[in-house]
Order: sequence, then C-alpha cells, then structure tokens
Amino acid sequence: MIAFVTAFLGFVFAAPGAVNTYADHMNDEINGRIAIAGPMTNMGLALVFIIIAALIYPFSIHSQIVHLIYLICTVGYSVNSYLAAFNLLPFATLDGIKVMKWNVLI
Repeated sequence: MIAFVTAFLGFVFAAPGAVNTYADHMNDEINGRIAIAGPMTNMGLALVFIIIAALIYPFSIHSQIVHLIYLICTVGYSVNSYLAAFNLLPFATLDGIKVMKWNVLI
C-alpha cells in the first residue's frame, strides 16, 4: 500500500518481503518448484500485458482511454519483467538460489 501511495508522489518506496516455506517433508525439488512459480507467474503476466499493448497500440492514437490502457499495459509489462528477473537472481532469500539448488538447468 505504501508503494502504491508513494508512486503518486513521484517516487516509489517499496519494501520487498521474502516468503519462506518450511515443512518436514520438503526437499530441494519441492522448494524449487514453489520458488519458480512466482517468477513464472510474473513472466506470464508480462506476456499478457505486452500482447494487449501490441494489439491496442494502433488504436491508442485515436482515443485517450485506449492510450491509458496501453500505458497501463506497458507499465504492467515492465514491472512484471523486472520482478521476474530480480527474483531469479541466485542470491539468498531470492527464488533464484532455491531453483538453482533444485536444478541448475531450469
């Protein structure tokens, strides 16, 4: 909520949080599959946003509402692409290290 409010003030203050999953029966594969779900969702959303933006771009010149939707889609693409790339960095508490422990090729 703070990030949303500060975005309207001209800057974004976002405090990312880590989601930790623990269970007695959890191994590296289960943890890796859980960790890859978030970045894959971000990649899927980014793809949806960029497809919508590409389809409506020719019509954005004629309508302010369509242009606003286009801008929202481009921001949605940018944010989700950034989140996916950032979360897949192989550093502690990020998803990339959990995925690498499970399977480096993925």
